[in-house]
Amino acid sequence: MLNLLNLPSSTTYKYLDVLLGKGFLSKDPDSRNFFLGFEIPKMVDLVPIKTRLIDVAWPHIVSLSKLSRETVTLTVIHGWEALCIEKIESSKMMRLTVEWGSNIPLHAGAG
Repeated sequence: MLNLLNLPSSTTYKYLDVLLGKGFLSKDPDSRNFFLGFEIPKMVDLVPIKTRLIDVAWPHIVSLSKLSRETVTLTVIHGWEALCIEKIESSKMMRLTVEWGSNIPLHAGAG
C-alpha cells in the first residue's frame, strides 16, 4: 500500500501521526489497522456515522425510546467525552437535545 503513494515510509507514517493526533484517523491497538476517526462526522455536516453498531443498536434505541418517552442517544467514547452517533428525541416539551456529532462530557450523561 505504501508503494502506491510514492512516498517514503517515514513520510507516510508522519502523515498518519498527524491524522491520528487530529482525530481524523483512529488505530486499533490489537490489529494496528487504521480506520476513520471521530472528527469525520463534523466534516460531513454532522451526518451520523452509519456502522454495524448503529444497525445492531437501533431496535433497542427505538424500544427504549418508546418505553421511556425520553430522548435516547447512542454515544461512543472519544477521549474524555462521548460522541453522539445516533439519537431519537423525546416528543415531550421539556427534553434533552443532542446534535449528531456533538461531544458531551462523560460525567454529564448516561448515553
